[in-house]
Amino acid sequence: MQKDFILLGLIVGILASFTGLGGGFLMVPLLLFLGYDAQKSVGTSFMAIVVISISALFAHSKLKNIDYIG
Repeated sequence: MQKDFILLGLIVGILASFTGLGGGFLMVPLLLFLGYDAQKSVGTSFMAIVVISISALFAHSKLKNIDYIG
């Protein structure tokens, strides 16, 4: 079951990058289709956004791409 979610996440990520849409645009309907309720689907999508955003913040900070002062 967990491998299925990893595969679905990869597929959604690839489709989102090709279309230029956010992953939540595809992930929420997919989770609803799999039987999750709307609150859990949206919450999961938001949690993914938080994790990705924090990861991007650390990566850009390491590359010194963030101007914290200006």
